[in-house]
Amino acid sequence: MPIIIVTITFLVFLFARAKLLMIFFQQDEYNNIRFLNFTFRNLRLVDKKLTVVLLLLGILAFIAQHFQSNLSLINLIDLFYLIIFLTLIVFFFLQLKLAKNARKALVQTARVKRILSVFGLLYVLLLAVVIYLHLPFNFLNSPFVIICPISSFIILTQLTPLMLVLSNILLSPLEKWSQNKFLTEAKEKLARINPTIIGITGSYGKTSTKHILSHITSSSVPIFFPAGGINTPMGITRVIREKLKPEHKFFVSEMGAYGRGSIERICNLTPPTYGIITAVGKMHFERFKSQETIAQTKFELAEAVFKKGGKLVINAELVDRKYIEHFTARSQKDVILVARKKDPDYQTCIISDEKLTVDGVTFKLELNGEVYELQCPIYGLHQITNIAEAFVMSTILGIAPETIVASLKTMPQIQHRLEVLRNPNTAIVIDDIYNSNPVGFRSALGVLNILKRPKGRRILVTPGMVELGEIHEQEHFTVGQEIGRVADVLVAVIPKRIKSLIDGFKSTADLSQQKLVKLDTAKEVKTWVAANAKPEDVILYENDLLDLYESKVRL
Repeated sequence: MPIIIVTITFLVFLFARAKLLMIFFQQDEYNNIRFLNFTFRNLRLVDKKLTVVLLLLGILAFIAQHFQSNLSLINLIDLFYLIIFLTLIVFFFLQLKLAKNARKALVQTARVKRILSVFGLLYVLLLAVVIYLHLPFNFLNSPFVIICPISSFIILTQLTPLMLVLSNILLSPLEKWSQNKFLTEAKEKLARINPTIIGITGSYGKTSTKHILSHITSSSVPIFFPAGGINTPMGITRVIREKLKPEHKFFVSEMGAYGRGSIERICNLTPPTYGIITAVGKMHFERFKSQETIAQTKFELAEAVFKKGGKLVINAELVDRKYIEHFTARSQKDVILVARKKDPDYQTCIISDEKLTVDGVTFKLELNGEVYELQCPIYGLHQITNIAEAFVMSTILGIAPETIVASLKTMPQIQHRLEVLRNPNTAIVIDDIYNSNPVGFRSALGVLNILKRPKGRRILVTPGMVELGEIHEQEHFTVGQEIGRVADVLVAVIPKRIKSLIDGFKSTADLSQQKLVKLDTAKEVKTWVAANAKPEDVILYENDLLDLYESKVRL
């Protein structure tokens, strides 16, 4: 029967639509509320095109039934079913094209497959009901033979994002059971191997500090650390189960925070003997709402370390003194600060003589009465405190300072974190696309400036920073002013979301000498750079946005 064929085609279309929406759901970490907010914000992922087409077909079917002449009603109905069928085929391929053009493809994890399976089952049941309710109309001389399925298709299309969320909710008990099972396995494996655990948390600087510490210690003792920015309970669980080996004596656990209790949960999984707090800053202000909440969350690491009688290293340059005093008052003897001047109440590692050069950073450290001259071939003055934290922690772990000094000279660049890429006959590229924040952004501008070559331009490509909440405008305007003092060309990506950055740039730049370019997509950026960049230029790519921010999908 035509209705069954059309319904099956509609189900195939819905599955393609669901897979497209799952790209965004996955990037939002399967957070139901955030996904729905994104979906209904400006009605971006609410279907409009197919809905309008189906409404028009319904109206035409109603009108045609009254003016039919040469065609019988049965032939007219078959004609409209054919039009609906072809329409659904067109929209099916449109979904495939949109998914293919997504900058970050859907990762076919077990969780994705489970959500899509439940989604499909729910819609099979709903469409079976639609067919059942529609069958009686096949025996009536009525336009409702067409209008009923069209109405149902419109409603079910609009429900697609809600049904994905419902599928996720229905699966939550299974997900929780599965996660608990994996967590238990990871804890048991950790207990068997029993490595010394170093926890690292902070608003930013976590991954860089982890890589620096791991590089230093790996020359002396087997150490395990999750590569990249893996810092969630399930991400850490997976790498423990799959990659932690009996020979690993140390385990560096990077700890990300998505709300109060986040660090505590990771500490329960990987109980740290030692810890590093890199920063309590303005990143993720949108989630935490206040600096105090951010500080409370980050210092959950301190509480876990003190319970085990361990040592805590804190970057006093990026953590307010009042938070340090409040959260460590009972354990001052177990805290070492990294700072640019001595603290009267805490043991302090003092940084001085900082320099950024074309070959990396150099500076001096004073620790326990000894002064060390350090050279490290990574870029950005903000990395100096990260290096200092890793230096202090390495000495706590028993590594000789002389060994640390030597190992830092061979430190490889950290991928996508102010990574300087030099190729013959092309512009120097500074890749800083991961985890942009106000401090790191300003540091990146310093690298852009120092790498400038004669007759070359300093080109900055940026979509700005994310998750700054109510301080978005203020921070972007301030950093825009800094850009105006440094960059010869600003390529503003998705300019609508960083108007304040552009305004800041205009307030300090000389637009007769400096250039402002506005582009909307990564593809446009790539085309512009290919056409305009010269071999003597230096290009800084500061931050990268997921489809959640850049996508122009309009359904």
